[in-house]
Amino acid sequence: MATAEAALRQQDWGLALLQVKLMNQLGTDYWREQAQKLSVRISQEQDAWVQLVQARDLAAWLTANELAAAVMLALKIPPEAVVYSQAQADIRRWIPEVFAYAEERLAAGDREGALALIEKIAPALDVSYHDRPIVILGQAKALAAKGTVLGYWEAIARVQQIPITDPFYESAQAYLNRWQQQLRNQQHLQWATWLANTRLRWGYALAIAQARQVPLGQPERGQAQGLIALWQRDLGTIDERPLLHAAIALAKQKQYQAALGVLRSFPRDAVLAAVIANYRDQWQAKLEEIQDRPILDRAIRLAREGKLAEAIQTAEQIGRDRALYREALNRIWQWDYELSLRQRQQAAPTTPAWWESPPSTPEGTSEPVAEPQSASPATPTPEATTPAPTPGVSPTPTPETPVAPAPASPSPTPGATVVPTPTPVQPPPAEPEPTPTP
Repeated sequence: MATAEAALRQQDWGLALLQVKLMNQLGTDYWREQAQKLSVRISQEQDAWVQLVQARDLAAWLTANELAAAVMLALKIPPEAVVYSQAQADIRRWIPEVFAYAEERLAAGDREGALALIEKIAPALDVSYHDRPIVILGQAKALAAKGTVLGYWEAIARVQQIPITDPFYESAQAYLNRWQQQLRNQQHLQWATWLANTRLRWGYALAIAQARQVPLGQPERGQAQGLIALWQRDLGTIDERPLLHAAIALAKQKQYQAALGVLRSFPRDAVLAAVIANYRDQWQAKLEEIQDRPILDRAIRLAREGKLAEAIQTAEQIGRDRALYREALNRIWQWDYELSLRQRQQAAPTTPAWWESPPSTPEGTSEPVAEPQSASPATPTPEATTPAPTPGVSPTPTPETPVAPAPASPSPTPGATVVPTPTPVQPPPAEPEPTPTP
């Protein structure tokens, strides 16, 4: 821890973060907690150091406004920071320079400019400056700028300390009158707010009366007018709210029919008309859903059983102005499509499956269909073709016609195309005619 503290004082952030890593590596809960605290401390010290550097950069310009801004920026550094003492030393060095610029403006007759400059650094001034009238008035202006009752009280108490002989006395009296009036305005508004919080008729009436006491032209007049409009609206609804709360209580118990009946008792020009209309729409939709949900569920059940036509007829019972109409319509469209698809499938001819269909042949080609072979007629033999002799008639000798032997299958010669000779079909044997004798 000593090493980490020394690293922070020297702004050695790398060494400080290394200590955090080493603590985490020890592995115990105690050191993990110490590492977490050191990590937070490093982040705070880095922020404080950045603020101090920025303040010094502003002060380096050596102008009145930049010096005042540097004082207020350095004043934000927390006391537990390592650089807090450096920041306080810088503040003590810069404040006299700011006062020097204020004195220059005061000598030039710019009293308001001098006051504005002191007002900027008023929170940074210690008690050694509190006896100066310019400081008293500057601090009083800073307190009054808070716009609270307590702030106005403290500002008035401070400004009353300025003596009559002081050059700032006239300015102090002008501020005093203004702050006293603003204090009364704030008191009126504070009292009116307390009365309106009673939520009673007489409370609203008294609150409105109190807010109207803020004079025209005062800075608090706009706030008073806004509160008056709000309380007048609440006063108009004071008789309507109990009835509305009763309807809300019924709706929370899911008694929407009774809650809607309560809303119907409100007049059309009710102050809460917009709120009532919103609740009416919500509860009417929930009531219709409770009423129509069984119908839609029955239609869905029929569709799951395959009874699509009955499901469509059931869903069509939900009207257009009902909360579930859109959901029912989507279901009807889906079921109608499924029903039409089913009807088309039933009307289409039954075609075999692709694995049962005969193979198709390409168009323009045909394969020969093998016909059953029939027994070819037997070729008559020479004996069968020779006519039998007629009884009683001597046969007439005829020259013997040599029967040519069947030619052997010729061997194909090169370069010649062999054309097969068709075998003639022999006609049936006819009656032989007698051959004349020479």
